[in-house]
Order: sequence, then structure tokens, then C-alpha cells
Amino acid sequence: MISNKEENFISAIVYLHNDEEFIKKFVKKISSLLNTYFLNYELICVDDGSVDNTIECIKDIANDIDNCTISIVKLNNHQGYEAAMNAGVDMAIGDYVIEFDSAIIDFDISLIMDVYWKTSEGYDIVSASNTLYKRTSSNLFYGVFNKGAKLQYPVHSESFRIVSRRAINKVYSMGRSVKYRKAFYANCGLKSCCIEYDGKKELLKYKESNKNHRTDTAATSLILFTNIAYKISFGISLFMMFATVFMAVYAIATFISRRAIEGFTTTMLVMTGSFFAVFVLFAIVIKYLSVIVQMLFKKQDYHIESIEKISK
Repeated sequence: MISNKEENFISAIVYLHNDEEFIKKFVKKISSLLNTYFLNYELICVDDGSVDNTIECIKDIANDIDNCTISIVKLNNHQGYEAAMNAGVDMAIGDYVIEFDSAIIDFDISLIMDVYWKTSEGYDIVSASNTLYKRTSSNLFYGVFNKGAKLQYPVHSESFRIVSRRAINKVYSMGRSVKYRKAFYANCGLKSCCIEYDGKKELLKYKESNKNHRTDTAATSLILFTNIAYKISFGISLFMMFATVFMAVYAIATFISRRAIEGFTTTMLVMTGSFFAVFVLFAIVIKYLSVIVQMLFKKQDYHIESIEKISK
């Protein structure tokens, strides 16, 4: 038993979606660690529309755990990781918040404290990343995202992170609804670092299945935090503008060479001039839309069905 426990209040949040196989072991291990090292702590389980016995499993294990407050936040349907984590963070009251991406523990439990101690070195965001979890699609996404977003710190795959209350407040000052928390944390201006570990290979297939719902988040984050979509759209508009200019030059050349059918040159000039104007307007509209999107993604985007708190 640790005699001098940490006085910082710790809120641990875990994202759940059909995790009945792992949640009991997770709750037991995390609550035991928190009780060992901290005077005050809470565990917030956010259920993202599970259709199995995840919630029942939490209630069962909660009966066997003392000195722990467990809150079960049930979303009314499957809304995705970012929305669910926003709901959990909004409920958290800790000085530090531990955000677990899933209930799968593929690391030595002591790693959590290694990450926590790192915050005493002046870091407001410290994450843990499994070196074995390197999917080709993930590497491609993070490579494109980091190159396009140009954030203060690069983003990468993570299993969990510990975030200070100061970092959370800073992120919420940037946007009330966090669409891609890794990017917000990387760009909030506060000191960040990552601790890598070699995870358990046998659990990678389970982590793989829990990542499938994040495809939409990846696409959204590329639009919100990079100018890739704008560059592609603007490039297409620019190409079409050059194409219309080429057609106008061709029509004039045909007229000068006296090979044009009567009315052909006038028709082509009117058409190419109109298309040129349309694509110029498209380029302007695309630019305005890219600015508007950056300004309008702040609304709250999760819906809670119920909240149940279990204290012992």
C-alpha cells in the first residue's frame, strides 16, 4: 500500500462499444491502480450504443469494488468515439483526465503511472502508443494528416492519454465540440509527449475491430484540420479554367484560319467565357466554404440516454 498517495483528483474515462469480454477485467485493474496511488478518483464508462451485456458487466463488477465511484454514461445510439469521449470529458471533474480508447489493456498496468509521472515534468498531455500497432492505413492517414495539418506536435496512434485540466480548458476554448481530440491536443499550445511500449500481439485483432468506426472521423479531420480538400477542389477548378481558356484560344485560331463554321467562334467564346466565370466563382466559393467549415464545427454533437452513478 502506498503511504503518500497523490492528492490530484483523477478522472478515468473509457470508451465502450460491445466490450463485455474485456470490461470486467478493465474496471478491476484500473480501479485497483487508482485506489493504490490516488486519494480521490472516479471511473466514467461511456457506452456508445452497445448491444451486448457491457453495462450489465459493469454493474456486476462494481458490486465487488470498494472506495470507487463509477459512472455509466449511456448514449442513445452508436455515435462514435469522439462524441462519446466528449460526453465523458464533460462529466469528468478531475485535475487530470485519463482517456482510454478502449477497454482492452495490452500493456503493463504500471505504464499508466509512468505516463502520469511524466506530467510532473511539465507536460500537459502525455500519451501511450503501442509500437506493434502499425497498420498501413493508419500510417498513411497520419502521414497525410501531419503533413497537411502542420500542427505543433504530430499525431499518431494511441492507446490512452493523460490530460491536465488546463489542457482540457484550453481545448474547449478552441472549440466546444471536439471533432478530433488528438489534433486539438497537438495544437493547443501546451507541452506534449508520447511514451511508446510493446503491446500484446494477441490483442491486436480485437483492437482492429474497435477501430472500424473511425473512418468517418478520419475523413472529417482531414477536412477540418488540413487544406487537402481545398487544394484538390481548387486544383480541379483551376484545371477547368485553363481548359476553357484553351477552348477560347482554339475558337479564335479557327476563326482566323477561316475554317470555322458560321457562328462557331461566337458560340464557343460565349460558352468558354461563361464556364471560365463559373469556375472562378467555384474557386471563390470553395475558399469561403473552407473558412466557414473551420468556424462552424463547434456545436455539441452527442446525445445521452441515461447516466447512472455507482458509489461504494
